[in-house]
Amino acid sequence: MVGRIFAVLMIGIVAAALAASILAGLQRRSDVSAERQDRVIDRVLTQISTGEAIPGLHRLQAWPKGTPEDRLARRLAARAPEWRNIAAASVPAPDCAPPPPAPMPLGSLPPVPPPPPSHCYAVRLVDPQGNSVLLAVDAPPTPSLVDDSFSWAFIAALCVAALLLALVIARMAARPMTRLGLAAQQLATDLGADPIVARGPSEVRRTIEAFNDMQVELRRAMEERTYMLAAISHDLRSPLTRMRLRFDAIQDATLRDKLIEDAWIMDGLIEEGLDLARLSRSVEPFERVDIRALVTSLCEDAQDVGQPVRFSTLPPMIVRTRPEALRRILTNLVENALAYGNEADLSATIAADSVSIEVRDTGPGIAAEALTKVFEPFHRVDGARAPAGGTGLGLTIARLLAQKIGGSISLKNRAGGGLSATVTVPLTSS
Repeated sequence: MVGRIFAVLMIGIVAAALAASILAGLQRRSDVSAERQDRVIDRVLTQISTGEAIPGLHRLQAWPKGTPEDRLARRLAARAPEWRNIAAASVPAPDCAPPPPAPMPLGSLPPVPPPPPSHCYAVRLVDPQGNSVLLAVDAPPTPSLVDDSFSWAFIAALCVAALLLALVIARMAARPMTRLGLAAQQLATDLGADPIVARGPSEVRRTIEAFNDMQVELRRAMEERTYMLAAISHDLRSPLTRMRLRFDAIQDATLRDKLIEDAWIMDGLIEEGLDLARLSRSVEPFERVDIRALVTSLCEDAQDVGQPVRFSTLPPMIVRTRPEALRRILTNLVENALAYGNEADLSATIAADSVSIEVRDTGPGIAAEALTKVFEPFHRVDGARAPAGGTGLGLTIARLLAQKIGGSISLKNRAGGGLSATVTVPLTSS
């Protein structure tokens, strides 16, 4: 958008300036032409009023052929209203040459003749008594700068000024839309973000106001869904507890154990439903986190209880993120790796703008077409990696948490077997 506005303004400003420069040059030519005609008229008026000999002016015996100069004739008529039938023409210099000078006395030097004009003006007037006067007036010299309509220094300065002006205007026009785009990106991770201040042109303000209204509606819809989910999960706890107590009265041990196992699965589903509800409401502040310390602590805790979790030696990696959310994401991925891949191997790499934490296992992996579907709520994987007793919300919660910290999660099957889950965390976030 900035580039388009900049291009339109740049082209428009330069085109308008060039047109103005051309018009100014044409006006300058017209002014110079009028000034030269005034000099001719001054000579003619001096001649007809005083009769004195004027350099560059002489009488003609006959009207020569030439190009009519109506503008000169009108200007002369305006300044000599008592004269009639005024006409003027531009005539080639040889056709209005002055008569030969009188012979000079012997021994005297002839005067240096002036440079011959390129053309002259023939003027015809009729005095109040009806006498016709024919005059030839040498054309004034043409100024050397009349043909220079353009100045390259002016054009260069104009282009630089237009470039700077177009750049400033383009950035000013695009700034509200840039703010709106950043707010839309933030909305994907944080529905509780502050509304955008409506500034800028009226169209942009209306767009921002509509965006703020949409954010309010989304937040209200999310809160209603969260409240409903939390209420259902909470209300299921009481009947589930009574069911467990009644299961103990069942005499058939096999049936009792299966029912208790189903009750525990239902309890896990309720717990993760409550977790999902809490997740939508919680707003954890961003803090500076040492990725190496967080991953090391997580792996050592797992090793303390005998779980096969390994991690590579990591360099110091400081990011600004939500530490509990990141810890829960990694805990979820490590538990999945241990449950379905028998072991977990963690490593981290740093890029220009992000840190990637990879959790690998040696399990059977996931079918390629299901690598993205497993993030959907309650999606269950068919085959060898199908979870035993899983609720189908673990990866959904992990992805929502990743979005809340401005990151992402991706899954891929390893070439040698197993699954690799990668969490990408931006180095800076807000």
